[in-house]
Amino acid sequence: MTKTADIATTATTTQDYVYVAEYLQRIGTISLIISLQPGFSASHIQFPDKPSRTINLVYSQSRCDNKSPPTDELSSPIDLPVEFALRFAGTLKKLSGGRTELLSIRTDPQQDLNKQLNEKLSFLDDGQDSNPWSIKQLKRLETKSKIDGSIANAAQFKCKSCESKLISSETITTWKALPSETWAEMMDFWHCHKPSDDGGHNHSHAHSDVPDSKTTTTAEPVPSFNPSYAVSSFEAYPSTALVGLSYILFHRSHFTPESFTELSDIDGARFPLLTCRSCNAWLGYVDSLQTFRVFKWNLTLVSDSTLLLPSLYPDYLFLSATIAELISSHGIYTFSLLEEDYNPDTKSLKADDRELALIWIFNPDIHYCTNANDCSPAVSESETTITTERGYKVFYSIDPTVMPELKETRGEIEQLYFPRKVIDSVLTHLDNNSKLYPPEVKTIGNKNWNVSILDRLK
Repeated sequence: MTKTADIATTATTTQDYVYVAEYLQRIGTISLIISLQPGFSASHIQFPDKPSRTINLVYSQSRCDNKSPPTDELSSPIDLPVEFALRFAGTLKKLSGGRTELLSIRTDPQQDLNKQLNEKLSFLDDGQDSNPWSIKQLKRLETKSKIDGSIANAAQFKCKSCESKLISSETITTWKALPSETWAEMMDFWHCHKPSDDGGHNHSHAHSDVPDSKTTTTAEPVPSFNPSYAVSSFEAYPSTALVGLSYILFHRSHFTPESFTELSDIDGARFPLLTCRSCNAWLGYVDSLQTFRVFKWNLTLVSDSTLLLPSLYPDYLFLSATIAELISSHGIYTFSLLEEDYNPDTKSLKADDRELALIWIFNPDIHYCTNANDCSPAVSESETTITTERGYKVFYSIDPTVMPELKETRGEIEQLYFPRKVIDSVLTHLDNNSKLYPPEVKTIGNKNWNVSILDRLK
């Protein structure tokens, strides 16, 4: 079973109803929301004779003429994220008979304590492995020569837009992890605020090697930010690729000849741009003469099936991984999404200051499963396996008329710039997952916030 944090969620496969079961670990409760389709009404919940992760919903269907008695009662299993408490075993819970039912089910206290302990023990091992194409995954591609001279674990990265070959891993013998993408910012902050020799603190935020005469009166030089802290200063080598959170640094020699185009002097670009020669899709930046920064969402990976590496990821997972990094490093839980994208017609990079969405991470780690996203329990002849997904419980808005007012209630907000295709993927995903919830609990805050789940990589 997937490691569970504060909340876990599952949903049924039946089309008669959908349910959401959220495990509230800190208070030892499963919150269960059942939404029946029109024409159906719930009768009761039947608990098995011993603690289990499965309970049974008993419900019935109304006759078309609304005058005849309902059909015979139907029974369908509901999979819970954890076992219910012993005191519920063998009991029956009467329901209201409506189309929407909200229940609270207690869990085993010892089970809750064990899960909290497992969380703490596994925290240090989680790390970057929850990122798409993490260093732990890509190290499986480290090439080794076979006895016959052929290369093992060879793989190809292709352009996600047109499937043309860009990179072969045959020349990459080593994959190394880059430091956090917020590392340079943290080092810069430390360099500004570190104790001075006399025990005091220099609070100047000037990052120039030359002191500003208008603000600096001391003869001592103002401490400057060391450019070597910047992630952009890292260089790939002919045998080595460097793996970041949202991008990979490749050496020029890793690319298939004539598979890319370098565009310099592009308005709005921090570095020369790197594009696919076949379809003109934006791939990333030319960090230096020999190092290319390629965003993961622009790539497809073709590898040996034995390596168990995904060929691609949904675009929304890259924003999800970025949010996880910022929560961990900055403790920020509210984000505004803005567009920064390349226009192949004008060959320009443009950042749009219009906010496309406001996202509030209400709970940073939930586990769930739902038939709405085709991740329902897999059924075999012998058993049912519960498939649990990981995500954030989020409140979000895409209404530009209410976002300014909502921002005033949220304190610090981080602006995130992504290509439009990534943002569209996120908004579509949130809209789909919001359909899990019945109208009664689908919105909050005078209906200004929509309730949904943003997936994370397990």
